[in-house]
Amino acid sequence: MVRVREEEERRKEVSTKFQSTLAEVSALLQQNNDKNQKLRDENTEMATKLQMLCDQYSLREQHLEKLGKQYDIERQLNEAKLAKIRMDSAESKEKMLREKQLLLLVSIIFVQK
Repeated sequence: MVRVREEEERRKEVSTKFQSTLAEVSALLQQNNDKNQKLRDENTEMATKLQMLCDQYSLREQHLEKLGKQYDIERQLNEAKLAKIRMDSAESKEKMLREKQLLLLVSIIFVQK
């Protein structure tokens, strides 16, 4: 009978220890699950931020491309304006030279008379 009690006592101790260990393992699993969920949430948040950064970069890239095209068009326009001014200047110079030649011719004819 004493032996049965000892066995019963040992069985209770083992059972209590098992339940205690099981509770510890369950607590550790819950902590691990909580940490994993927190990490998943952080990963989701970081993925969202990264996507936002990629979108911003893409928009900036498009904006810079548009600015580059705009500057190129403005440069071409300014080059065309400069070419027109040079052409107008050359025409004016040519006209003045013709008028000067005509005046010289008229003055030579006038002096000869």
